[in-house]
Amino acid sequence: MLKDSLKQLDVLKLSLEEELVLKDSLNELDVLKLSLKDELVLKDSLKLLDVLKLSLKEELVLKDSLKLLDVLKLSLNEELVLKDSLNELDVLKLSLKEELVLKDSLKELDVLKLSIKEELDLH
Repeated sequence: MLKDSLKQLDVLKLSLEEELVLKDSLNELDVLKLSLKDELVLKDSLKLLDVLKLSLKEELVLKDSLKLLDVLKLSLNEELVLKDSLNELDVLKLSLKEELVLKDSLKELDVLKLSIKEELDLH
């Protein structure tokens, strides 16, 4: 009992710096405990980095700063929301050229509608 109390006191005496070092060490242990399956899930979640085309350096900095457990805790719902957001990014990536082609096609439709309307008005 006394020994346990002394251990608690020792823990409480750790400086802020020592606590941070200890916390970092524990985080490294948690990372090492990830199973291969967990690592693959994490890898899939990090595919967003590829979409954003970050450089290797930026990718590593971001990967290191992510809380691995939080990433793994993404619910199916959150993953679907993320997937939808990425789909929106793909839509926004239409080049100006593609947008102009689409605009031209819509103009052609307007012209055809006018022609039909004029023909109906004539009859």
